[in-house]
Amino acid sequence: MSDLLDNMRETFDARLSAHERMLTHLSLAPTEEEAPLVFHELRATLLACGSCKCPGYCVDWQKQGQEGPPPWCHNRNSFLELETACNALKTQQPRIQSAT
Repeated sequence: MSDLLDNMRETFDARLSAHERMLTHLSLAPTEEEAPLVFHELRATLLACGSCKCPGYCVDWQKQGQEGPPPWCHNRNSFLELETACNALKTQQPRIQSAT
């Protein structure tokens, strides 16, 4: 049983590492203030990577210096939607609060 649990943990760690590496690869680093605004997109990427059957392929893709998420990745759209949401946050004009 211990081997099974160790294997499950190692697999999960590999998937989580691939997710974090893809966020870095795409230069996506929402701040604490931004994260709630892109929660659904961020969650979708985490769930997608959490069920990925081949996280090593994404890591290899990143090491090759390829641009964006891999075109063959089933989770590609999740990352593209997160990228779009994060970019939209960066282009929004700050709100001007009126003095009362």
